[in-house]
Amino acid sequence: MIIMSDEPTRDSRGRFSGGHHSPETEFKEGDTWRSPRPYWDKDWLENELKYKSAVRIAAEQGVHCMTIHYFKRKFGLIE
Repeated sequence: MIIMSDEPTRDSRGRFSGGHHSPETEFKEGDTWRSPRPYWDKDWLENELKYKSAVRIAAEQGVHCMTIHYFKRKFGLIE
């Protein structure tokens, strides 16, 4: 016997299932809950590094300097 309910329940992975859904609350392939950051873009970061240090960029963006160093390595921008 299957009992249907509007109350959300958790599946075997602990994720919510059931309940009401709307296009505004659904994630689609490649979506993320975080707003994009400028330093996620290789061209933007490369241009900023011409004029500023990673420490200064990090301070302006409100992140730790290691975050900027991570993206420098990811994009191959290490001197």
